[in-house]
Amino acid sequence: MTPKLIALDLDGTTLNENSEVTDATVQAVQKVISMGHIVCIVTGRSTRLALPAYQKLGLKTPMINFNGSLGIVPEYAWSGQYEFSVDREIVLDLLDHKEALGINIIVAEDKHSILASKPASDELFKVSCGFFPNHVAPDQVLNATNLTHNPIDLAIDYDAAKLPQLEEFVADHYGNQVEIAHWGGPLSIFEIKRSGVDKAYGVKQLAQNFNIAKKDIIAIGDQVNDLPLLSAAGTKVAMKNAVDSIKAVSNVVTKYNNEQNGVAKYLNETFS
Repeated sequence: MTPKLIALDLDGTTLNENSEVTDATVQAVQKVISMGHIVCIVTGRSTRLALPAYQKLGLKTPMINFNGSLGIVPEYAWSGQYEFSVDREIVLDLLDHKEALGINIIVAEDKHSILASKPASDELFKVSCGFFPNHVAPDQVLNATNLTHNPIDLAIDYDAAKLPQLEEFVADHYGNQVEIAHWGGPLSIFEIKRSGVDKAYGVKQLAQNFNIAKKDIIAIGDQVNDLPLLSAAGTKVAMKNAVDSIKAVSNVVTKYNNEQNGVAKYLNETFS
């Protein structure tokens, strides 16, 4: 049997609408692993926000966070560990111009720490799944004193009316150093990360680590940021609840959505 590498997105895919991993999903993932296949999380979430799902699924494999910018095994030093960061000076420059650019909150995060320019409202905390913390200790305030290194990812909540000005500022001042990744939907949130790094990069690192050919990679996702994830796989699986652009490039659309244990049912049917 040729082992498969199964790359799972989290939000809208492996997680239900309450950001939970169901017992059915745990059982399906563990069944696939017991058959000799490899399951890895490839998510836009930080390590902090992805770790509960990783642990509940009982994974020991590398995890890809921040849309490909970090590859890590939480429990030990993985030989293939990598990270791509954003220059500290870019963060401080955005802080200096935040009022003029309509930036409400900036969060800078890496695998060990999170800094925020101010606490988020309880509503923003909830809709952002905790990306924007609603409690910020003095040593967690994003400023020149506390930011002592280059973070991996910036999350920015902004005034939608000033988006064109903000995008132009980023392009004009930071050139090809970074790129913007919009969350989409009704939220006025985007992330800033190192240019040229995406989920496909992370999947390719996993494939190299496990010596898995592209044809033996199964990727499952639902949102626009999963287009690179699917591009790196031989079998591209869109969730039933996926956006149209994901379904358009997929070989398979699940019969059930993320509220109906779509991932678990797909895995059980595929690996029966």
